Amino acid sequence: GRSEYLAAMLSLNGSLPGGHLLNFNVTLGDKRNIADDFSPALVNYPSDPADIEGEWGRSRGDEEFRAVLSGVFRLPWDLTVAPIVEYGSGQPWNRRVGVDVNNDGRFSDRLPGVARNSQDGPEFFQMNLRLTKTIQLGGGDSIDLIVEGFNITDEVNYDPNSVDSAEFLSYPTVLNPAAAIVPNPNYGVYSATLPPREIQVGAGVHGETYEIE
Repeated sequence: GRSEYLAAMLSLNGSLPGGHLLNFNVTLGDKRNIADDFSPALVNYPSDPADIEGEWGRSRGDEEFRAVLSGVFRLPWDLTVAPIVEYGSGQPWNRRVGVDVNNDGRFSDRLPGVARNSQDGPEFFQMNLRLTKTIQLGGGDSIDLIVEGFNITDEVNYDPNSVDSAEFLSYPTVLNPAAAIVPNPNYGVYSATLPPREIQVGAGVHGETYEIE
């Protein structure tokens, strides 16, 4: 097998007056390979085992565009807010016929001219937020009260691995060339999502460190 990864990355990092920090990263990428794996899994097997080069296509983890904006902002009353905003153009999925057309015992067959992982997956957006309140206890000790929220906008992000990638329920095969063509009504439908909004709270105690000789 072989693989190829091309990427252009832009990163801006800096501090703002008041002790605030800001980071912005953008990645434009193109990740291609012969296969992500040749495991016995029925849907990851080559469409045509005699034409391995025909498997050249987008990697399962390919994402053409990804941006991450994060920061740490120090507010009055010993409050610190740290947001992270992520956007991704989505990972691809493999368009399959849905039946064993070439009678090799696998269900990974693709129609002629269809490249591996040629279908664009769902976009990804998520905003996480961490809020910290520091309380000074005296004597150099302090306690941090922390509230963290993940996917705080409760964005619905579909899991690209949950898509029904079988285009047909019935299709002509080598053994049954007269089989009827029956489209799959669930083709392209996602059956699972990534985690919804989650919120957690915690606390951390800090004190002076003493060195004993």
